[in-house]
Amino acid sequence: MSICCAQATRASTYAGAHHNGLACLRNTAKAAYGAVEIPEGVIDLLTGLRDYLQDKCEPPVYVSDRRFMKSIQMLQVAAFADGRDSVSALSPPSKHCRRPLQHGM
Repeated sequence: MSICCAQATRASTYAGAHHNGLACLRNTAKAAYGAVEIPEGVIDLLTGLRDYLQDKCEPPVYVSDRRFMKSIQMLQVAAFADGRDSVSALSPPSKHCRRPLQHGM
C-alpha cells in the first residue's frame, strides 16, 4: 500500500472516505508532477497536435493554455500510475485512464 493510501486509511476514522480518497489522489498527482519527466519530443508532438486542431480543423478547435497543461499533467499521472518515470509518445495511456468502448456510439 502506498504511503498516501496508508495515511488515508488511518485518517478514515477522522473524516469521510470521499475526502481521504480525494486527498490521496491529489497527493499522487503532486508526486507524479515531480517524478515523471516529459521529453521534449512529447512536448513537440502535443504542441503540433494543438496547432493542427486550431489551424487545420474545420471548425477550428481551440485548446486553452490551461487545458493544454492539464492534458500534460494527466499524462504524467498516467505514467506514474503505470510505474514509469517518463511520458512516452509511444506508450498508450494508463489502463486507469482508458474507458472501455461502448457499442452503438
